[in-house]
Amino acid sequence: MTAVKYQTSKNLKEDIGKGKLDPVYLLMGEEEGEKEKCISMILDALFENVPERNNCVSRFHIENNEFTAAAEYLLSQSIFYPTRACIMYNVDALKPDDPTNAVMSEIFQTIRQSMTLIMTTRNNNPPNMLTKKMMEKTRAIQFWRYFDKDIEHYIALSLAKLGLSIDRRTLELLIELTGKDIKKIDDAIDMLRNSSEKKTIDEETLRAMVHDQRDSDIFEFIDALFVRNKKALQLLEKIITSGTEDLFILNMILKQCEKIELFFSATEEGKSTEEALTHCGVYQRKRDLFWKMTRAYDRARIRKVFPLIARADYELKSGKKSRDLARNPLFSLTSEMIYSL
Repeated sequence: MTAVKYQTSKNLKEDIGKGKLDPVYLLMGEEEGEKEKCISMILDALFENVPERNNCVSRFHIENNEFTAAAEYLLSQSIFYPTRACIMYNVDALKPDDPTNAVMSEIFQTIRQSMTLIMTTRNNNPPNMLTKKMMEKTRAIQFWRYFDKDIEHYIALSLAKLGLSIDRRTLELLIELTGKDIKKIDDAIDMLRNSSEKKTIDEETLRAMVHDQRDSDIFEFIDALFVRNKKALQLLEKIITSGTEDLFILNMILKQCEKIELFFSATEEGKSTEEALTHCGVYQRKRDLFWKMTRAYDRARIRKVFPLIARADYELKSGKKSRDLARNPLFSLTSEMIYSL
């Protein structure tokens, strides 16, 4: 039997650029960072002029037993939002004999034209629970892991666009620290862009700003904190326990506050939302999340965070550090940002 040859992310990006969108997508493979980029591009194309974009998109992790919630969302109607999107991560968690497969069949039969369904799987082939008829309505895209040379070219090109350069040894270190994950590479480049005063990124600069992302991910903590998710406290404990310096974590919190404040300043000056996001250096794939952050921390609230950061900075530099997490100034800061402001 001849193996099916699926289109790649390059084909998908070209069509999105031309305004060609499909009602149902299946994004396959292990390259999670590239998948997220393409998902963001699809959402940007769908909701280019929709101010309430966050209310039009829902994400569900099927491996966490969220299929029922996803199905309810897909089969529901909305009188307020004519265009919506549903993202179902890891649909291969549904097995062929799962009784919920009948619901999946109903979804494909009744899905509305106003709804876009995006499914993902880490496998390189469609899951068995997607029947031939379902696949006929689905655009399947293959996401292969990048070769080292492709990753190297991507990093060099991304930095060059920002007016930055990197030597060979530091480039290899960046790849090592991020575990070859495109999403983490983008986050690291974003950090270097906003934090480094040097035009050439050397090993010392990289190690000072980018910690090992293969095991502990400070970006996950920042993301949770700035949407006021109580999960941030657990993530804070994890990254502190892993050896991440307290002042480094505090600096990351400060940088995110400054980015949100910069966004509000840009819109106040008359820039459009898209112009403001570009001005702040927010990647396309992170714009949905950034929108949520600006809602969780409006301008009045974000300005209240800066004095809290200054207090934590003083306490940490004054030696007020305890092995007891509850007494750590970062814990106090995180708790106040989530529960008190």
